[in-house]
Amino acid sequence: MSAGDPVYPVGAGTVLYAGPLWGPKWGDVVLIQHQTGDGAKFVVTYGHINAQVKSGPVSPSTPLGQVMSAWPPKSGQHLHLGLHEGTGTNNVPGYIDDARDGSTGKCDLKKNGVGYQVMINPLDWLSKNSPTPKPKPAEAPTDLQAKAQSKSSITLKWKDSPNESSYQIKRKKEGNNEKWKTIVSVLKKDSASYPDTGLTRNTQYHYEVCALNAQGKNCKQVSTKTKSR
Repeated sequence: MSAGDPVYPVGAGTVLYAGPLWGPKWGDVVLIQHQTGDGAKFVVTYGHINAQVKSGPVSPSTPLGQVMSAWPPKSGQHLHLGLHEGTGTNNVPGYIDDARDGSTGKCDLKKNGVGYQVMINPLDWLSKNSPTPKPKPAEAPTDLQAKAQSKSSITLKWKDSPNESSYQIKRKKEGNNEKWKTIVSVLKKDSASYPDTGLTRNTQYHYEVCALNAQGKNCKQVSTKTKSR
């Protein structure tokens, strides 16, 4: 095995993590979850490589990266390959501080003349070190509909946004000089309809329904005409 040699997965799977785990000088780790024909899941760890993949599905022909140059040089180029049954409960080989003799700051590779490695679970490390997803602006309401109920009323209906804190509704009449007017500044969370009354008969109205939260808003528009009589 030489530095720069390509590394491929043992089979089709999904990248759970690709990046540094033990520090930048030790290269990257790639964790891939696979599934056997009978549905059993397992994770394979590829260590000491320069990762090329970031996320998503991979196949046996997908290059994960290249074998990195040896560090320390005397160790020679090598690949750490760990097999982990399940989805995150059992140990996968990796270096950490040796907690068994109370030392900190380095990994003891020998104790009483016997070499060993301390074990950690990269999936556990990932769960503790992954960045918290950033909150997103409210998703726009879907399936927005406007139906004339009479010559002076229109009912708006929509599917509730999954992450809104309130709704806002605007309206304008048909016409070049007409402007949007806010008719409801704050409609409570989880609302899915609104009756608009006091309208002019046989008139085209345009509506904009916006879902809002602390991160922002998204809107949908719809139009309909009141009844003539």
